[in-house]
Amino acid sequence: MGFFEELKATAGQVIKKVGETVGDLKDRGCLEVEIYKVNQQIHQTQEAMKAAHEAMGRRVYELFTTGVIQDSQLVSGCQESETLARRIEELTAQVGQLREEFQKQQETKTSKPQDEDGQGQDPGPCP
Repeated sequence: MGFFEELKATAGQVIKKVGETVGDLKDRGCLEVEIYKVNQQIHQTQEAMKAAHEAMGRRVYELFTTGVIQDSQLVSGCQESETLARRIEELTAQVGQLREEFQKQQETKTSKPQDEDGQGQDPGPCP
């Protein structure tokens, strides 16, 4: 009978320990959920702040284009913005040219006769 009593006591201790562990995990889970919620609020607030800064920057740039802004640091930033805008336009045009060249290559490809295997020529690696 001593063996069963000992087994019963050990089982009781294991069940108690499992219950404590489950409780700890539940507490940890609740903590992680709360941290996630707060981090979401931080992210949303950062996005709102970013939007406010962008709106403020747009307004400063508008004032710069009308000649109202005289502060050298703001003028310098606005001039850099104009330079970046021109670069974006150049790169956008380059993308358009690449698309046109690709379209022409595709049209040429479809008009060329196929190789013996019916596959056409391998264009090789990208330049």
